[in-house]
Amino acid sequence: MSTERRNLDGLVKPRSLVVIGASNDATRIGGRPLYLAREFGFEGNVCGVNPKYAEVLGFPCYPALASVPYTPELAIVALAAKDVLGALSSCVDKGVKAAVVFAGGFAETGTVEGRRLQEDIAELCRKTGLLVAGPNGIGLINVANKSYATFMSAVLDARPVLGGVAVVAQSGGACIAVHNSLHARSVGENYILNTGNEACVGFSEYVGYVAADPSTKVVAGYIEGLDGSDGFVEKMIELRERNLPTVLYKVGETPAGAEAAASHTARMAGSHGVFKAALRQLGAMRADDMEQLAELAYLAQFSHRTAGLKVGILTTSGAFAAILTDKFVGAGLSVPRLSDAAQAALRPHLPAIATVVNPVDITANVVNSPDGFEDALATMLRTDELDVVVFFSTANLIDGLTPQMVRAAGASSKLLCVLVTGQTRRVGDLEAAGIPVFRDTGRGASAVASMAHWNVQKETWKHWPRPVSPQPARRMSVAGVLDQARAGGRTSLDEKEGKEILARYGIPVPAEAAATHPDEAEQLAEDIGYPVVLKVLSPDIVHKSDVGGVKLSLANRAEVRQAYAQIMASVSARLPSADIQGVLVQQQAARGVELLVSCTVDPLFGPVLTVAAGGLQAELIADVAQRLLPISKEEAGELLAELKSYPLLTGYRGAPAANLDAVAELLASMSEMAVELKDDISEIEVNPVIVQPGAAMGGVLAVDCVVRLS
Repeated sequence: MSTERRNLDGLVKPRSLVVIGASNDATRIGGRPLYLAREFGFEGNVCGVNPKYAEVLGFPCYPALASVPYTPELAIVALAAKDVLGALSSCVDKGVKAAVVFAGGFAETGTVEGRRLQEDIAELCRKTGLLVAGPNGIGLINVANKSYATFMSAVLDARPVLGGVAVVAQSGGACIAVHNSLHARSVGENYILNTGNEACVGFSEYVGYVAADPSTKVVAGYIEGLDGSDGFVEKMIELRERNLPTVLYKVGETPAGAEAAASHTARMAGSHGVFKAALRQLGAMRADDMEQLAELAYLAQFSHRTAGLKVGILTTSGAFAAILTDKFVGAGLSVPRLSDAAQAALRPHLPAIATVVNPVDITANVVNSPDGFEDALATMLRTDELDVVVFFSTANLIDGLTPQMVRAAGASSKLLCVLVTGQTRRVGDLEAAGIPVFRDTGRGASAVASMAHWNVQKETWKHWPRPVSPQPARRMSVAGVLDQARAGGRTSLDEKEGKEILARYGIPVPAEAAATHPDEAEQLAEDIGYPVVLKVLSPDIVHKSDVGGVKLSLANRAEVRQAYAQIMASVSARLPSADIQGVLVQQQAARGVELLVSCTVDPLFGPVLTVAAGGLQAELIADVAQRLLPISKEEAGELLAELKSYPLLTGYRGAPAANLDAVAELLASMSEMAVELKDDISEIEVNPVIVQPGAAMGGVLAVDCVVRLS
């Protein structure tokens, strides 16, 4: 797939179309696009190709594409997989610029034949410039253009309403599900695009196309896998810079889910954790299921209203005051207690029995005394103590209070959201005034929380990625270590070599040296100073403790000699083929909080930094925070604060706080190293980094590391 900007009008906004493999049966794949063209009033020329018919569903039909008396802009290929390439070749001969291929049986099958058939299509596209959607897709819909190059029957049961949500999905079923959910909410769409197997045009290129349309107000995407070939990161940054809301749902969170997605689309699902972290920096909202994708797309239409993390709850129910508080706090928002001044401003407008601390419970008594409601709501929208206001009540009360809400919202730029039980009749009036309405309180609260986080995050990351100034001299200073390893046919460095690279980037490491004989180990221990640690030195051994390759707290010569012998015997017995280069004699670090810090090169996003609770239990605890690189020292500090174990660094239960500035400095140095060496090193893992509570500057040590070469 090309990353260059191509004009996709022929695919997505055709002025004429032909169905190759046309059928006179509107329920068949070759008949449905013709039926939809007639049903929705497509204004361009339409015809079919099938030697069986002279006419199909009221349109002219020809025995071959060459017989068509004009050159259609789009060809819809409704043929079996084995006949697709021939049909596409005839499109090239006719001068047709674009084609939609419905058939399956290509790379998604996982077979050699299927992959070959798809590669043949891709090669034809590369050579001729033909644009192809699919194969293995349900097609493309442009609601404004009335072009329905699809066999999707759902559009007949739930006819699209023209609006501002563009749906782009790597699954036909996902297209249908999102469309149905949006339609149920009376949300208008301008595009419904299924990418299929993406032999020619990829997900990100479709996103770029719909985003360039001024009628697009929200992009809603479903992703199964991306391979980095169509500029996803660049497209997301472009949308973020234009402040165009983007909502994405990616499957593959579990290994089983990732495997299912890969078999469905013939692409690797990638690291889900990295993807979640990336969306935050790229300025997209993340959905957890298909229904939430539709809900966030609906809510994102109101993104011109500001929303932040401080929520004001106005309700007629004490129970829902508590329920919504739990929901918002659980989603990472706050429900702050209003100041005495704010409470005093509210009190005159509410019944004496009302609670005004936040949540503000006005009770069902508002039925009898509605006069103060508008002023109370306006007061909550005005105060700087709240970023967003949510009003919960029953349908009949919502209907009665709609005029007051419309007037209050009109005087504020903040997001006001209505959560309602029952079927309110005035949804349209509220939405027209910029007030979204949710009938499910839990899902509504979740959507508002996502929108609030998005508003904050897009400001935080709007300058990412910052330009990086390369330092060739530093890069050259580590070239010798890397070249020597490659010359020996190695794919990784030993711990000593890895630490040498860390030190070049200003990352503190313990005093250490390599020994190839017990006498040498004893002398090094004396020079370094007790206590010391002995570790097996081998580029082939990652988890040294698992093979008896580590001995701690050695306090004298005798213990060092004994430890040397035990390590050699244990490792040789368990890994007889390992390249053992001796032992590393290392200063034993003082106790502290252990972190794991790693940098990997993701195939889609490039260098990624991971920080986690470290030590032997790192994989069990799974306390992880991630960022795409590069990041600054300040951003590194924000990343660190996301760990659940962060309180251990700030003085948990009276313990002295660690030097957080030194930890952030280490993370920023790791970022520089990973970006600078991304073409040389595929992974750097430092585990543990020991953070010594109460330590002055430099109170961190990179105690152990693994470095894998690209």
